[in-house]
Amino acid sequence: MAFGQELRDPLQPHLEVSHGGARRQLDALDVLDLSFGLRLFLLLVLLVLMLAVVNDLADGRVGVWRDKDEVEPGFPRHLEGLHRANDSGLLALGVNETYVGEPQALLVDHRARLRASGPTAPPSNGSSPRLVLFLLAKQAPSIPYRLDPCHLDTLFGRTDEARRFAGSIRFVDRNRLGDSLSPYLRQHKDNPVWWQPWDEAALREARERVKPIFLSIGYASCHWCHVMEHESFEDPEIAALLNEHFVPIKVDREERPDIDDVYMIALQLTRGHGGWPLSAFLTPEGKPFFLGTYFPKEDRDGHPGFHTLLLSVIKAWRDDKDRLIAAAEELAHAVRESNRTLLPGAALSPSSLDSAIHALLNRFDRQRGGLGDRPKFPPHNAILLCLDLSERRDHEAAAEFVRTTLQKMALGGIFDHVGGGFHRYSTDDEWHLPHFEKMLYDNALLLEQYARAARLWPGDGFDDVAERTAQFLLNEMKAPDGTFYCALDADSEGREGAYYVWTADEIRAILGGEADEFLEFFGVTEEGNFEEEATRARTGENVLHAKERYGDRFRKQLTALAQERAKRPRPELDDKRLLPWNGLAIRALAVAEHRAAAEACADAWLRHDPLPHELSGDRSAGAPFLDALYFVHGLLTLGGSYRQAAEHVFAALRAILWDEQIGWKLSGAVHATPIAATAPVLDSATPSPCAYAVLCEVSLGLEQQAREDLQRYSGWMTRAPQATASLWRAYLAACPGGETIQPAVPIPKVTLFPKTAQLSDGTARYTVTIEAPEGWTVAHELTLTVEGVEEFRIERCEGTKTPDAVIEFRCRVQEDEGEAEATLTFSICTDKECLPPEVLKIPLAWRR
Repeated sequence: MAFGQELRDPLQPHLEVSHGGARRQLDALDVLDLSFGLRLFLLLVLLVLMLAVVNDLADGRVGVWRDKDEVEPGFPRHLEGLHRANDSGLLALGVNETYVGEPQALLVDHRARLRASGPTAPPSNGSSPRLVLFLLAKQAPSIPYRLDPCHLDTLFGRTDEARRFAGSIRFVDRNRLGDSLSPYLRQHKDNPVWWQPWDEAALREARERVKPIFLSIGYASCHWCHVMEHESFEDPEIAALLNEHFVPIKVDREERPDIDDVYMIALQLTRGHGGWPLSAFLTPEGKPFFLGTYFPKEDRDGHPGFHTLLLSVIKAWRDDKDRLIAAAEELAHAVRESNRTLLPGAALSPSSLDSAIHALLNRFDRQRGGLGDRPKFPPHNAILLCLDLSERRDHEAAAEFVRTTLQKMALGGIFDHVGGGFHRYSTDDEWHLPHFEKMLYDNALLLEQYARAARLWPGDGFDDVAERTAQFLLNEMKAPDGTFYCALDADSEGREGAYYVWTADEIRAILGGEADEFLEFFGVTEEGNFEEEATRARTGENVLHAKERYGDRFRKQLTALAQERAKRPRPELDDKRLLPWNGLAIRALAVAEHRAAAEACADAWLRHDPLPHELSGDRSAGAPFLDALYFVHGLLTLGGSYRQAAEHVFAALRAILWDEQIGWKLSGAVHATPIAATAPVLDSATPSPCAYAVLCEVSLGLEQQAREDLQRYSGWMTRAPQATASLWRAYLAACPGGETIQPAVPIPKVTLFPKTAQLSDGTARYTVTIEAPEGWTVAHELTLTVEGVEEFRIERCEGTKTPDAVIEFRCRVQEDEGEAEATLTFSICTDKECLPPEVLKIPLAWRR
């Protein structure tokens, strides 16, 4: 992508007017009906006077309009007084006017003009009725966006038309995150970037202004999200570029997992990896054409920084928009296809389970525990699968993996020895140096693991770790209503880990004569063992990690450190409560014999009808996603009267989240997910919701449905065991006696190339390929038709009675750009049977 200079397009005005039933957005160059324009001008003048009294101006970007369409950004000297006076957040001027007086004189002048000209007379200076409106950033909530009827009476008299007109005026806020339920979004409410939440108003703005969207996805306790905010989103230069050339949208991945999943798939398809913050550039229709994660503001180590990237995208959108749109169409199609792709089925049996376990544990670090090297994340899904195996039968490899990994994590710095609970992950391969955020889902999943391991191996000290983790949840993460908050931030006092690290001198001052043994046991040194994550520089501070299990040996010293640490500024709490993560907590607390807390949490959620995805304070929002099955699973763990509630919630989820083509999907029509609803088959930081669907089906007595789901996912399970541990748990639950589940009806793969054809002499050429599953062939009864084109001809068709078939065809069309639909009919056979013919509708597109 070539790098270019910033566009000098004028800022669009931000007053939307709907009049006579049709909504439009005023542009500075619109020529309005004269009488309508004058009335609007007087209305805006009066609004200036009203806002002068009530509005608090915090900060903003203003401009001076000159001949027609040029804008000069900046803070002109004659408007600086407006900031100093904290007087008004709104300035309305005629296009041909410039004003060089003081703010108060400006207001007096408008008052005088209003009195002199009367309700409907034109301005005496002959100003054009074309208007420019600047709405400064960060307006106070008290701004009256609706005019009082008495002021309308002054302008237009007591008429129904006047009141209808007043009701049609709506201002688009520059930064609309202040009222969000999400703490992550509220963290950005004071940025100079004009952030919008993901909603129809923001998407409509992008479409109407034909501007690309800059989408930033993160979460409240994300350290690198904070870094990018401080470096870029608080920077006026970056904000100016984003505000002028993009519609910037912020999404909390925990609040909208469906949006996060769609663009994470796109990121992984293009980059091969993913992470947060997720940074994506989208077409006005929400289709991605460039994605990444964290970008430093300036170029670094030969890689472009965010400033350079913005200039590049701005130039590309100006000079090569069609290419970007075409690339976005291709990527959006790939995302949709990834959801529809079900690998050819395979038999699920005890032997295939053993093969999956062998592949899963192939990366087991026998010396340090966990899987692979640094960074190391708690391998939740692998541990839970191995616990299931160990509880059913003696499985030496599974037991070794669980015991070693849980022991090493409990000794390492990833465990908070002072306050209990676990940090997100370890930046080294020994679990010593954590990434400090504390997540509810991590601690819930680990509480279940340690509680179950304590029953299997009572001499390993797992019961103590389980109880200290439970106490962390109950003491630091529980809301007054019994539900649980999402997370504690990694940062405090403006830096990562400040709340959790210690110097040797600090510990000596607290523990006195008991310090030396403690310092040696927990690896505390004078130079410090803590390395700053980004630079690997030693800080002189230490993270506590233990040499060996210590039980109650240092209880007194750790309590003293906890009391001293409580005086420090605490990491910020993400105080929203999410239904799925609370479901994991309910399950874990019940397993760990804290049933009263588990029931209190379940009861608090069940008091809401309908069941929401999110709670924040006394507000609730959002329809549940598929991961609400964690909550169903938690209710089923409680059993008793909670089983009926679980049945009700499961049925409600199936009604909106089951699809005959792709099976369980993360979101439904109610969520308005961009591009396509995803099917979360694979494990991620949390278990696969599709796997929990099967676990719930088994518990609810829906064995046949559970087996059919496993047939659907069997191809993934046998080909990607490292990412399907939760589905293998579901197989164990569905087939406790080791039964074999035969594969479902095989699924052929059909591909079209190209998705969008380039016209040559009015002709578009395409190739359709049909790939039959192993052991099947494409039958010779194969037809292809195309509707909506001038002429259609098949040029080559070969490969019938073989595993693959290829059809090349061309369409003659009249339009330079358009769409049509092909209908493909085929069937696949073995040497013993043929399946009924399958009919597929294939969208075609072309452009010159």
